[in-house]
Amino acid sequence: MTRSRDKDVVSQTRTLATGDEAAHPKSGGASSAHARIVRLAADASSKQAFYSRALKCIAHAFKSPYAVVYVRSASDIVEDEYHSGPTDPKFWQASVQEFLTGAMAAAEPRARLLSVDKASLQLGLIAIPLLDDAGEGVGGFALVAQMTEEQVRPNVATLESLTALVTHVAVSLGTSQPKTESVAPAPHQALTRIADFASAEELAYSLTNNLRNKLNCRTVALGMVMRRRVKLLCLSGLDNVHAQSPGAVCIRGAMEECIDFGEPIVSQEGEAWSAAGTNVDHRLHKQWHSAARLAAVASIPLTAGDECVAVVSMQHRCGSAFTHDDIQRIRSAIEPFAAALVLLKRAQRGVIRHLWESAHDWLATLVRPRRYGLKITSVLIPLLLCYFLFGSMAYEVRVPCVVQPVQLRHVTAPYDAVLASVLVTAGDRVRAGDLLCELDHRDLDLQRNELAAELAVAEQEMQRAMAEDSPVEVRLTQAKMRLLQERLATFDRRIEQAAIRSPIDGTVIEGDLRESVGVVFVQGQPLFQVAPAGSWKLELEIPESAATDVVVGLAGRFASHARPETTRAIRIDRIRPNAVVRDNCVVFVAEADVEIDPTWMRPGMEGVAKVEVGPRPVWWVSLHRVIDYLRLHLWL
Repeated sequence: MTRSRDKDVVSQTRTLATGDEAAHPKSGGASSAHARIVRLAADASSKQAFYSRALKCIAHAFKSPYAVVYVRSASDIVEDEYHSGPTDPKFWQASVQEFLTGAMAAAEPRARLLSVDKASLQLGLIAIPLLDDAGEGVGGFALVAQMTEEQVRPNVATLESLTALVTHVAVSLGTSQPKTESVAPAPHQALTRIADFASAEELAYSLTNNLRNKLNCRTVALGMVMRRRVKLLCLSGLDNVHAQSPGAVCIRGAMEECIDFGEPIVSQEGEAWSAAGTNVDHRLHKQWHSAARLAAVASIPLTAGDECVAVVSMQHRCGSAFTHDDIQRIRSAIEPFAAALVLLKRAQRGVIRHLWESAHDWLATLVRPRRYGLKITSVLIPLLLCYFLFGSMAYEVRVPCVVQPVQLRHVTAPYDAVLASVLVTAGDRVRAGDLLCELDHRDLDLQRNELAAELAVAEQEMQRAMAEDSPVEVRLTQAKMRLLQERLATFDRRIEQAAIRSPIDGTVIEGDLRESVGVVFVQGQPLFQVAPAGSWKLELEIPESAATDVVVGLAGRFASHARPETTRAIRIDRIRPNAVVRDNCVVFVAEADVEIDPTWMRPGMEGVAKVEVGPRPVWWVSLHRVIDYLRLHLWL
């Protein structure tokens, strides 16, 4: 016993001391126990019920806090345990079962005192192997008892007599259960029993020890299948298996041979057979058979669903052999625990182990034949991920834009006048000098005629003054004539201006005066706007988020809403310094040169421009908007 184990025993001993009064079976108590066992045999309906009641009766006689019994008879297996008092049964379970396994393997009674300093009570373990009439081991009985060193021998003798009586009277009883029932637990019952175990190794340790006790085997091993390989969980009686030891390597090889064949395999003296009854040269099982000094060996695959998840291998004692019925009975009894083993093994995995096994399973699926779609996807995903993290791509800023003429000529009213006629409207193409509209100049014509008449009178007066040889009159008349001529020239110019003409070749983009004939226009009032033909520019509305990226000299492409299939190259030549508000958004207006076919382009047409800023990391192009949003709103 280790130091920690001694401390636990002290605790349990003190608990017992505060519980029931300590007592040991005396001759009278033993005699009454023998009598009760005989009465139990008379009233029992089955061996299972008899052994359970006999276990309780003997435990009461010894005031035992924990007792256990294992019995094999023909095709029946009886196992039961008894617990009483305030102690935890799990505290005793492993020690008692291990002690019982040793006693059954040695085929002789055993006793051990649990000596602990300063303990108010002394406890001991007693294990008695159960023998049939032929002296063959059929099971065992073990319990925890309060006893001193002097009481060991009497207690062992008393327990041996009680167990012998139990074995003798049980022969006359019927089977422990109906023939139609199976010794194998239901799968859901096996799964519920794993709650008592903390790991797959602990469950495997319990299963192998139980099989070893029930079958009277020398060795029982259980291994988990991991990617067509076997990992030994335990050997019966050993909780620490050295995977590279010769015996473990031999057993593991036999297990993997069983996995390859997918059926139980038996190798024993005189015959070697598989579950299908076909004689096969199972070399690894033969090697194990030879290493075991010709003892019978067998391996049974355990499946969960359609997959082999574990293998149990057994080595019988020399002179004993396995039968087909034995193999099928063992398989049906232990196979329901296969799913429980898998569940416990997965529950033990940490995060790293879980990720590693998931990755390994995925790679195993990847290397299987066919599955071309999965293979292509598995290659493309890492490549795309590397490109996303380390690659670069052209970053383009997509902005709305408007087509505007490079120059714009305004035509206004030269003086206050009435609009007489209109010859063009917005959208018409004109040449320089073409008549756009005409103002009413009849009043100007009348005033011009009056000035012309006054000029004729002045010429006559000058001739008269010259005839009279009056130099002063001549000079006055000449000055008057010059004044009249200037005024006449002014009226001529206004009459000429009444015909409004286009100053350039281009298109009238604004000015529909067809419904304004007869309206008085004051001097300087706009009449038309004429844009030169074939000379256009783009006004790009750059958002604030891209204001630092777009600079003068960058190139790009432009597509109008009218003809999105046609794109034109652009180049930014000016960015206005002040921000403006358009459509409730703050933007910076940039101007770009563009060459557009003038046959279909109209000023004011809208479109989309993509400005090529330059190469940027792929992850930045994809996520920079989200990153900027988080920085602005969460202050990251």
